[in-house]
Amino acid sequence: MLGSSFIPFAVRFSLVGFSAAVVVLISIGCAPLNDSATATGSNGFSISRSSMNPGAVAVQLAVVQLDSDQRDMFEQYWSELDQMKLPLPVRKKADENGLRYAVMSPQVPIVLPQLLKRRELDLSQMDDLKRQMAEAGLLQSPSRMVSHQRIENDTGEEYEIITSDVYPQKRWSIADGGGVPLTGFGQLVRGVYRFSSFPQTDGSIRLLMLPEIHHGISKNRYDVSQRTFLLNESQIKTKVTPLEFAVDLKPGESLIIAPSGTSQGIGDLLFGHAGLIAGPAQTINQTSQLNHQIESALRDLDARVDVDADMSESQTDEKNVDGADVDGAAQPVTPLFRFLMIRMLHAEMGNAFEADSSERLTTVNHD
Repeated sequence: MLGSSFIPFAVRFSLVGFSAAVVVLISIGCAPLNDSATATGSNGFSISRSSMNPGAVAVQLAVVQLDSDQRDMFEQYWSELDQMKLPLPVRKKADENGLRYAVMSPQVPIVLPQLLKRRELDLSQMDDLKRQMAEAGLLQSPSRMVSHQRIENDTGEEYEIITSDVYPQKRWSIADGGGVPLTGFGQLVRGVYRFSSFPQTDGSIRLLMLPEIHHGISKNRYDVSQRTFLLNESQIKTKVTPLEFAVDLKPGESLIIAPSGTSQGIGDLLFGHAGLIAGPAQTINQTSQLNHQIESALRDLDARVDVDADMSESQTDEKNVDGADVDGAAQPVTPLFRFLMIRMLHAEMGNAFEADSSERLTTVNHD
């Protein structure tokens, strides 16, 4: 009788002790795993690796608007990039169409931060209210980055990057190497780059880049997405297949695409060579109320500069008599062109080739 009641009690005691030991082991052994579950780069951006699909790639995208007085600085930046990582036929065809490609190493050129720095406001040309707003940090010039995103892109998934503003009307010409260029004309035209990523066995990521011209009024159209026919409201999408190319990048490297600075080909269409619409405030798409205030202030500054320039012309003779140096009127700053940066952050390489090919892939925007 005593033995029969003692055995269940011993079993219960053993089970309780075993459960407590398991809890202690889990609390001790899993701590390092939780600390290392999230990968954080030097730029502060982090994506939990465990949440990424096999074969997914974390990518940083930026479209940058330059001003006319930054041309020399951009050429200095371009001279420090590696153009040889792109095959010669790819670079040659790009040059024929007013484009150029290069790869930036993880070691960022020191001129890039200066290139991306906001334009300083001239406080001397502001009234008291705007000067006080600027000094308080409430008023500043628009960001150089028209768009800036961090996304997670699955293997083979396509993602669109809008690189230009909307042209009311625009003609284009595409050199395909056949001697006769492909021409077109459209309304409400804008340039777009479509890219997809494919992790490689050596740890690199292959980027497939395809420029497109979107034009016309948005209508319900049939499109193919993830092997499925979809009815979406969209513009006409003209794929520029002669300029499709691929490049292999390692984590930390960036693909840079820019116009060559000529009016030939579609480089000016994709990146807005010499301005898209008159005036820098209209070409940089800003939506917040603060940025509208900034644009209004900059327009006032441009008007003041024009007035001061007219007054300086009328006073030239008097200044010459006084012996002062007389410089020409300052040229107004206008938009130059845009360029695209695509930086590889990291890839989820584990079991990349065991992913379910029937699963519909999705893009997660972490911005």
